[in-house]
Amino acid sequence: MNMRAEPSPVSNVVDTSDPEAFFHVARSFRPGLAGFAAESSDAPWRARTVVLKLGDLRVGSQRTGGYRFSGTADSIFFSTMLRGSVEVTRRNRTEALGAGTVIPHINDHVSLRIAQGYEGFILSCRPEAFADACTHFCTEDPGLLLREVEAAPGRFDFARYIRNLLRLNALIGGDDPAMLADARFQREAGEILMASWVDTIASRVPLGSTPRARRHLARAIGYIEANFAEDLRIDALAQAAGCSIRLLQDQFRAVEGRSIVQYLTARRLAHARRLLLHDADGHSVTSAALESGFSHFGLFAQHYRAAYGEVPSATRANAKARARAGVGRQRPAGSMCP
Repeated sequence: MNMRAEPSPVSNVVDTSDPEAFFHVARSFRPGLAGFAAESSDAPWRARTVVLKLGDLRVGSQRTGGYRFSGTADSIFFSTMLRGSVEVTRRNRTEALGAGTVIPHINDHVSLRIAQGYEGFILSCRPEAFADACTHFCTEDPGLLLREVEAAPGRFDFARYIRNLLRLNALIGGDDPAMLADARFQREAGEILMASWVDTIASRVPLGSTPRARRHLARAIGYIEANFAEDLRIDALAQAAGCSIRLLQDQFRAVEGRSIVQYLTARRLAHARRLLLHDADGHSVTSAALESGFSHFGLFAQHYRAAYGEVPSATRANAKARARAGVGRQRPAGSMCP
């Protein structure tokens, strides 16, 4: 393994030709992701990652060889592509994206394939920190704003946010430990990035027609979160939201880009997958399905495979095998967990 680590008090740098060393960093940054694998190429594979903690934000600069991964982010996560290309599969739809694209990765399960020569910037924070920042820019529900930007990122103008990323990227590229360790720099850089990021999202009027209609949607999503494992009927959901079924369907299609049933199914699948990945010994495929609101096991397996590219039993078997092997317990030299 060829690897050089350059830790400073507030930054972590991993420069390596070993994909596993890089993937360890990536997993620690996004614990809900899995399936990391290097893409074959004629050029030697190499990755350099610099990760900083700036207030409530975790930010990272990456230059890497080709690789792929899939999963959910377990946090609010945005990837900005400065150079190269990425293939994204989300909601059974695949699209190729080029330089200058911002890729939100929040609630949905996604698969990404990064081409050789990728250069980009990643930003992540806790939902609570984003919600607090939103109070300075708008009165919209932060969860709805995030769901909208994930469903239709092309409707947002990220120019100011990207300019600030490029400025920070230039500072990181300079490898100036004194600058990166300065408390004032950390605070101000974090505030500037958060402000430009949140302002970009909040300044876009949500796709729902009125604030009242968006409140109906927020109530419906909250009701689903509390009751997705039950036998949930659409008429009961509309009643909890305080609107008609038709209006609620329209709101889901406008903001979520899918129907109520599709949203509910995806939420149940995500819960089942979490049980199979993180509590494989405590749950069989059947119990995971039942605890997630599925009563028809054939349909559960069909939906699961369509969403994640494998049957539920394979997820459980792989999770148990990783637990037995103790994958991730030993950290490679120079790795980090921000």
